[in-house]
Amino acid sequence: LHPATLTCGNTLASVYNDLGRFDDGIALLQGIADSQTQVLGADHPQTLVSLNNIGFALMQLGRLDDAAPIIEHVVEARTRILGDTHPHTFASLANLGALRRKQERYDEAERIYQRNLELNTKTLGEDHPETIYCLLDLVRLYMAKEEFASAEPIFGDILTRRARSMPADDIFSARIQEMHATCLMEMQRFAEAEAALLEAEQQLEQHLGPHDPRTQSTMKHLVELYRQWDREASRLAWENRLK
Repeated sequence: LHPATLTCGNTLASVYNDLGRFDDGIALLQGIADSQTQVLGADHPQTLVSLNNIGFALMQLGRLDDAAPIIEHVVEARTRILGDTHPHTFASLANLGALRRKQERYDEAERIYQRNLELNTKTLGEDHPETIYCLLDLVRLYMAKEEFASAEPIFGDILTRRARSMPADDIFSARIQEMHATCLMEMQRFAEAEAALLEAEQQLEQHLGPHDPRTQSTMKHLVELYRQWDREASRLAWENRLK
């Protein structure tokens, strides 16, 4: 339980999660968490870090029933021990909101996301990256509920806030443009979706090159846009670029 060992273990588990090897990450973290619970206690901040990561990995695997009691415990313990404005509490609330969204308990998810947005805005400011991620959580919720008219205005807010603190042509902004375009496509606002996707594709190709999966994803969305919009020549042109 040396701090350096714990740090290495949690870092390796994060690498497993980034690689999509969630089972490996869970197994490693479970061993760490069991030792921490025995020696430090179930509510120790170090234990809660491991438990939070386990809950997240289980959620990513779709094991929502297994993830729920862990995520709920971490939120309760961190709120009680660290307070409701601590960054770790914010992170656990975001996980709980995501869990409720995946469980299709949408009203609960919206209350959690709105509360997290309010606390982040008050504590960190409206342009802080974590506050912007809270807005993105709300967008994902409204998209999951197919409430596209509620989601659509938030995209502009995210991009405006991001541009005040970061370059307007960064990769994150391009990915938000792509998500915005998918929302606009659902609303059949094809001309606006085209403008957003073309801008996103240009930025991603400039930063990442034409063969990066993120650039390719935007190209595929352009193909789908032109298919829905019945613009055959444009669809074929982008299909050829994907080959």
